[in-house]
Amino acid sequence: MSAISAMGASDGWRVERRPGTQVEAPLRLTARGRLVLVLLVAAVVALGALWGARAVASGPGEPVEVRIHVVQAGETLWQHASALAAGGRDVRDVMADLAELNNLSSTGLQVGQQLLLPVDPDFGR
Repeated sequence: MSAISAMGASDGWRVERRPGTQVEAPLRLTARGRLVLVLLVAAVVALGALWGARAVASGPGEPVEVRIHVVQAGETLWQHASALAAGGRDVRDVMADLAELNNLSSTGLQVGQQLLLPVDPDFGR
């Protein structure tokens, strides 16, 4: 195929073909090409949503068997954590686990408050 070039002349435009050069046609997207492109974009978005959901959302932790304890005057979370700390566990770690288990924003307890205390001595490990 030969290339076409236009050159200006005094009486108008004339067309000249040069052998050995090719003209690249502009990119055209057919209906099938559009469908493939839409499906490809949808697949990428779906995979990103599925992967992102798994990365962000996590399942609940292991179930913990608990007993309900009603807080009496003078009791502290430290006392309960000390009683539960087994095998040389740091009491502060057990306190943090108890606070998380009971959704406590602080370590202070109120008289009459219901406190969930784990039955298993290996709680939080």
